Amino acid sequence: MILPDVRAAAERIRGHVLRTPVYEVAPGLFFKLEQLQHSGSFKVRGAFNRILSAGKLPEAGVIAASGGNHGLAVAYAARSLGVRAEIFVPTVTSPVKVAGLRALGAHITQTGSIYSEAAEAAAKRAAETGALEVHAYDQPEVVAGQGTVGLEIMEQTGGVDTILVAVGGGGLIAGITLGSGALRVEGVQEAGTATGQPGIVSATATEGGTVSDAGNARGAVGEARGEAGNVRGAGGEARGEAGNVRGAGGNARGAVGEARGEAGKARGEAGEARGEAGNAHGVAGSARGSAGEIGREGGSRVLRGEGGPRVVAVEPELTHAMHSALEAGRPVPVKVSGVGADALGATKVGVLAYDIVSRAGVESVLVSDEAIIEARRTLWEEHRLAVEHAGATAYAALLAGAYVPELGERVAVLVCGSNTDPATLVQRQG
Repeated sequence: MILPDVRAAAERIRGHVLRTPVYEVAPGLFFKLEQLQHSGSFKVRGAFNRILSAGKLPEAGVIAASGGNHGLAVAYAARSLGVRAEIFVPTVTSPVKVAGLRALGAHITQTGSIYSEAAEAAAKRAAETGALEVHAYDQPEVVAGQGTVGLEIMEQTGGVDTILVAVGGGGLIAGITLGSGALRVEGVQEAGTATGQPGIVSATATEGGTVSDAGNARGAVGEARGEAGNVRGAGGEARGEAGNVRGAGGNARGAVGEARGEAGKARGEAGEARGEAGNAHGVAGSARGSAGEIGREGGSRVLRGEGGPRVVAVEPELTHAMHSALEAGRPVPVKVSGVGADALGATKVGVLAYDIVSRAGVESVLVSDEAIIEARRTLWEEHRLAVEHAGATAYAALLAGAYVPELGERVAVLVCGSNTDPATLVQRQG
């Protein structure tokens, strides 16, 4: 996938989706209010892009499996386009979402206790009927559609340093990573001959940083996120201490230097992170971008996008498929439970999403159910924003201190998912 795919999606779905507002709640803190989108979440963007990209649709229409929000989006898009929609949801799906599906005229099947079980049933049904499958997160058209959120955030805010995104199967965060310019690739037809076409490729060789067996470069010279470790900075402390490892050879969120700190500050001055000339998030370079090389294969370069932000994945402690994938170095199955399970309950992240997110060096943080409940309550009581628990998860990272911005850092929080029972907004939970 490449950035032009996201731009093409924006043109394709124009007139079908809303350009939702951005609300600056405090100096440098922005809420992207995607809960105001048609069907109550960002999901409608990917649904429209997938269906509109398909050309002539089968007589059986479209089919999808969902925890609720994706199903609502597909049902909404199908109704708008005059197409039959069949939606499979697990039994944990909230009654509010099931009622919404019925109101949109979808044919509903509730089966299985978790999303993956509903997805298996939907795939079997699609094979029988020939209906077009609209996956919740692991299709290029869906990822590109969701990426239009990233385009809008950067346009509406004039640019931010960081975007906080709640993660389920990974389609949204992968799309935002592309659409915001946090990652781009210059492809090459032959070794050393650039085409100038941005995209996503596999990268194996190294020069100043890698996304290969030697690791996923996110910082200073020699920094790696794989077998050699993952350092996030240069000449300072990468949120830890020397030798604190997290990967095969360790994940130095620590070594020689202070990322988010001093002496070659990652995100700072000379040596400012998100780099230049071979330093992603690293040394001797210009912040957030210009030549920030992460890896290359046959001359192709995976780059930090010009002016691109840091993207942070936020997940519940009880449902964290992306966090586990980044730790394991590949998508792995996880157990799901807790308050966000109906919307964020993917048991494994999508392969496409993992590829994009891991190459971009996306940071992953976890928040407790209690923090999510409190964030949801705060969004209602202080901002009069009615969202479901999944929609408050990204904001919970700020309130609970799972992500602490630096002084002057410009942060965007994606608020998404309004398919909830309003009566629960005034109840103390936990």
